[in-house]
Amino acid sequence: MLWVISQLSITISGKVPYENETNCIALLAPCSLLLAPCSSAAEVAPFESVIDAMAIKSSDGYTNNGWEDVSKIKGVKWKWSYSESGAHDSTMVGKTKVGKDKNPNIGATEVTVSGARTMIASVKISVANASSDIKAFGEGRATKIKTSCDDDSASNTVEFYKFEKSGYKPLFISYQTSWGAGGSGSVDFEVTYNLNDALRIYPDPCKVLR
Repeated sequence: MLWVISQLSITISGKVPYENETNCIALLAPCSLLLAPCSSAAEVAPFESVIDAMAIKSSDGYTNNGWEDVSKIKGVKWKWSYSESGAHDSTMVGKTKVGKDKNPNIGATEVTVSGARTMIASVKISVANASSDIKAFGEGRATKIKTSCDDDSASNTVEFYKFEKSGYKPLFISYQTSWGAGGSGSVDFEVTYNLNDALRIYPDPCKVLR
């Protein structure tokens, strides 16, 4: 399958960064982003540990990590432990908060892990009333995948990415935002092992455009 990948650039603090940018460097490459570690990684990349939980080395022969790897996800208060996931339809649900706003409703985040009896398949992240983007997943190459569902309107965003961390198999991320006139809204991610799973954000799955 031939993917058409769109050109993409990234700005930090309202300007295009260069290689000598202090502390935080974004290396711009054709069709992709190289996301480099930043000095305040916990703030800039609050979901980097989700990648750690799902990452599989390129040399490994298996396709999914086990439930015990959920323990690598940092800062989430889970409703039950991974050993109890089977009693909850092979899911785990937890809460965390993004950002430093004292209002508990701004940045309130729900994390849902889904899978089968012995393995995890996806992690969904829903952030309320606070902005976030692909940089939230930390160091790696994020390549945008052009699809039939892409949206970049004033109040909504739909994007898909192939996320590659050096030495590990790729992951796939769907990214959606929805904002109301009053400034309230949400940002939703889903991290999966399989592109087809990431494309199933609607009953009628999105399609990769050639």
